[in-house]
Amino acid sequence: VAAIELHEQALAIYRRADDGAGISRSLHLLAENLRDTGELDRATEMLKQAAAIDAERGDIHSQMASLHSLGDVALDQRDPHTASGRYLQALIICADQHDQRSIAYCVAGLAAVAALRGDPHAAGRLWAAAETIETRINLRLLAKERVRYEHTLINLHGTDEFEAGCQAGRSQTPEQITQELLALQRDQASQHELGSGSQSGV
Repeated sequence: VAAIELHEQALAIYRRADDGAGISRSLHLLAENLRDTGELDRATEMLKQAAAIDAERGDIHSQMASLHSLGDVALDQRDPHTASGRYLQALIICADQHDQRSIAYCVAGLAAVAALRGDPHAAGRLWAAAETIETRINLRLLAKERVRYEHTLINLHGTDEFEAGCQAGRSQTPEQITQELLALQRDQASQHELGSGSQSGV
């Protein structure tokens, strides 16, 4: 509660100063604290604001972080469709920036999405890819985030499908799996555009 109050005070100061970077950072930190207290709707709204500010400022790294966090909140809400979309949006940015650490976070999030969707093979494949990136860059996901993803996967460990997925994930490079995910995002975007076009009479 104290942290939330401090971030709210900081946000007010940055708003008065019209400091876009400070506003975005405070919104993001406040959202993370609200997420920890279960105020997921408020956290979502603040992260959306932060992502919009970052996009307007051209701060693509901060925008990617906000999109990824939006995926995490949707995961907490047990909404795999929204979580997948947010993680894939973030993945586009970090893949373009060759940001291996952020790619690992996105792929780990998508592994948890696959678990929610009842696809243990995909969950295992994606989780193995995230762990391969961790090993490559010699840096593990933050414990707080890793525990959240592992909690979603916990009932799958040791099952035949999950372990087969892990084996499949280790047989591919993370780049191959990332490209598959990006292709999926492009296909989904194209289908959305086609659907919008048919509704508008185009």
